[in-house]
Order: sequence, then C-alpha cells, then structure tokens
Amino acid sequence: MEGVDDGHSMRGMSVTIKVPESKRYAADNPWLVFHGRPAVVADMIREAFGLDPDKELSVFELALNAQDAATKIGTLRAGLGGATVISSGGSTPPAEGGNAWSQAGSTPAAPEKTELELEIERLTPAVEKVTTVAELQELWARNQEAFKDATLMAAYKAKGKSLSA
Repeated sequence: MEGVDDGHSMRGMSVTIKVPESKRYAADNPWLVFHGRPAVVADMIREAFGLDPDKELSVFELALNAQDAATKIGTLRAGLGGATVISSGGSTPPAEGGNAWSQAGSTPAAPEKTELELEIERLTPAVEKVTTVAELQELWARNQEAFKDATLMAAYKAKGKSLSA
C-alpha cells in the first residue's frame, strides 16, 4: 500500500547481532536481525536485550552494547558446557551490571589462557625432555620471554643442575 510505512521501507536499516560461542563463529550459533527505520530498530534492540529505554544511545551504540552482551552470554554458555541462559532478574542484562551468577549458583568459567601461558605449558615438559646442557641452553635462547616465569625458570635450573651432575 502506498503511503504506509511498516518500518521496512527503503529508508530503513538492518542490524544483525550474532551470538558467538567462545571464539567459534559457527553457522549454527543464533543471531537476531532487526529491520526498520532507525528509531524502530533502536526500540527493537532495547526490547530484545533488555537495555535501558531511558538511555539516549544511537543505533550503533545500542548494537555495540547488544553485541557485547550476546558475546559474553555465548562465551559464558560455551565455557559452562552448553549451560542454559537464565534471566538476570530484571531489565538489566549482565553486560550492564546485572548479576546472573546469584541466580545460577555457579561460578564463571576459567578465563582463556594467554599465548604466554600456553607457551609456558608447552615448554615445561620440553625442559624435562632435553638430554644435554647445550639443548637446554638452546631452548632457553629461543624462548627467553617464557623463561621469565618463575616456575619455568626453576624447572630450567633444576634440569641444568641434574644434567651437569
């Protein structure tokens, strides 16, 4: 019908909010798509994510806040082995200060390890496997940053003593 604006006209916009699980962006992860004029899209995002309707934010700012909440929920769900998301108990989602943990009776998943932490985990058994002082020194020379870790350095020194004996 001419003259009727249903919010999906050519003057509108489309915003997609994806819910990734951890660092995986699989095709089967859920997403929400909002179509319409900017004011309509903003209202739909506020309603869908329980964002404060009194906060004057642009559609872009709302989309960023909603994506942040979706990412945190997806990461949390993946870290808890596919746990079910429950209400935060009000209109404020966890990304804006709510506390879903008090309702869940659980603790958050352990944070993902840094590259350095992973490197230290890889090097610890490598220190034990070397058979000469020269190999041990070469391992240290190639990974000096990781050997700043006190535990790894202690293992290095102990292995060096045992090889020198």
